[in-house]
Amino acid sequence: MRIEVKEKYPIDDSIDTEYAETLRNLKLDPPSREWGFRRTMILVEQIERPAEIPGNKKECQLLFWSGCSMIIGENYDDFCVKLHDIEEQMLIEQELIQYEIDQAANQSE
Repeated sequence: MRIEVKEKYPIDDSIDTEYAETLRNLKLDPPSREWGFRRTMILVEQIERPAEIPGNKKECQLLFWSGCSMIIGENYDDFCVKLHDIEEQMLIEQELIQYEIDQAANQSE
């Protein structure tokens, strides 16, 4: 099952991420970036967990089983509720499918 999220992405690709990281390591402020949001659909099964960004009520981070992460434009608490509801729905659907398989197997005996 997929879930729609608003992925945060840098608009200005001219800022080299290695250069910005080097500046941060030297305790210097990297140049500011412009950010945008785009709608994307991700597989719920690929999400390891959402993570709260301290002090940020408008965004949270998604951690994936692959080790990648994504910042999304959703409140952490609201997203957790949404994700929980979808996972519950997926469990119910799996149980219904298993029940139907069991019923069909019993009828064929």
